[in-house]
Amino acid sequence: MVFLSGCSVQLKPMLEDYNGSDAAHIRVATGDSIYAYFYEKQSSGCYKQVMERRLSSGFSVMGFPVTGSKKMGMPSSKNYGYQPTNEFSIKPNQLVNIVHYWVDAHVNYSFQESSSERFIPQKNHNYDVIVKGTDYSVDHIFITDLDPQAKIVGWEGDICKK
Repeated sequence: MVFLSGCSVQLKPMLEDYNGSDAAHIRVATGDSIYAYFYEKQSSGCYKQVMERRLSSGFSVMGFPVTGSKKMGMPSSKNYGYQPTNEFSIKPNQLVNIVHYWVDAHVNYSFQESSSERFIPQKNHNYDVIVKGTDYSVDHIFITDLDPQAKIVGWEGDICKK
């Protein structure tokens, strides 16, 4: 008999939906460990984190989310297949950093890795947050606007030291 234990719980609060008529929308796979960090530019020129929210499922067993999908009615996308997803309405024109975390496990050690992508959501746009990678490469996170004519608006700069 083999007993496997592999539960994970994410205790950070989940992102609350923005209710404005100008809302942007984002979609993430529920099985990935994905967070949104929100920033404001300071007079010193650096960017201060003002909020951190979870976008993925809060509880998983053996890497599979226990909770179902959260749908906001975004246009369909081929980026996820049949994976459960969460969709959120967010305030446009914010400085957002989307971060995916995973554990790089080896025989004698393991450590947490991350990949991130900064963007500024635009009014009434829909975005897919996609994690790509294989067992032999580092995961990368990509943000795709569902409007093929639109370009992702990014932001750069130093994060303020705490």
